[in-house]
Amino acid sequence: MIKRYAEDQQKIPTETLEKVYPDFKENIQNGSIYVVDYELLDGIAGTVSTFVAAPIVLLQQTGEELKPIAIQLNQKPGEDNPVFTPQDKPEAWLLAKIWVRNSDFYIHELVSHLLRTHLMGEIFLISSYRLADGHPLSRILRATGRYTLPINITARNTLINKDGFFIKYTGIGSGGLWEVLTRATQEITYESLCLPDDVKHRGIEHLKNFHYRDDAMAIWRAIQEFVREVVTGCYKDDEEICNDLELQDMVFSIYSYGFLQRSDCPSSLKTREEA
Repeated sequence: MIKRYAEDQQKIPTETLEKVYPDFKENIQNGSIYVVDYELLDGIAGTVSTFVAAPIVLLQQTGEELKPIAIQLNQKPGEDNPVFTPQDKPEAWLLAKIWVRNSDFYIHELVSHLLRTHLMGEIFLISSYRLADGHPLSRILRATGRYTLPINITARNTLINKDGFFIKYTGIGSGGLWEVLTRATQEITYESLCLPDDVKHRGIEHLKNFHYRDDAMAIWRAIQEFVREVVTGCYKDDEEICNDLELQDMVFSIYSYGFLQRSDCPSSLKTREEA
């Protein structure tokens, strides 16, 4: 996903970029350079007749527009891994952008869509069955997740199964598909699922015309306000949160089986605000 560019964390040599953009360091300092790194695809083997790139894309915000300024198609810089820019031949620059779109398809569908939306949603839904049917929070969780399992079962049977769409019609074979999902699962943090924290962590608070962020934040605030009203209506104080054994069991289940007991995910809830 897109984030603010930090020179000390990047894999494209700065001196290479300065040959094309003499004011590159100055633009880093003023916060106008962003990066999208598809490192999850590094080393992923394609099928017999296809290839998979793991590109790094640099973008610059100029006025109201965000435009790509450099593309490196694989992770390690070298003579066989050049940096493409708009100053190259139009055909070369276009082909580099096509490779990026191809890689973006894999990351969007397997990570952003399948894993972080459907499969993570399934974890919370299944864990909600630790709550009794009459529990007020179970009514919310099960109502919002009522289509989650049917959709996920369909995906398992038609998209990511042995003879499914991804194996038949994309460049990633079955081994590559599960390797990408495994890598992405290991990188998920609790903070990355909390939109305001994620936006701040990636340094994209001031990125102009980023409609995903703006729309998502509006939805986040609406959901947050609704849940806050439900929680404060069901629990008169923090002690009642701590004493709700079903709720604590659900949260511990998410911590244990969804986040595999990682320290950044809460294993219990202590306050109404946390709930």
